[in-house]
Amino acid sequence: MAALFMDLLGRERVGVDDNFFALGGHSLLAARLVALVRTDFQVDMTLLDLFDRPTVAGVAAFVDQASGDPSRGGTR
Repeated sequence: MAALFMDLLGRERVGVDDNFFALGGHSLLAARLVALVRTDFQVDMTLLDLFDRPTVAGVAAFVDQASGDPSRGGTR
């Protein structure tokens, strides 16, 4: 997940608690991130989900939960 943030935001480093929007993310980049999450992880994420969980850790937790993979902490 951090790699997606780094690529989209042009950063060399991103921490798990870094906020996508505080790092310079905007609505167009947010839409690209959501599309990449959908494609890369086959998880139905919306822009609202990203606004609710804008950190690397938050998006990763969302993916884990939405994927339902018990070995990754999912609940479905």
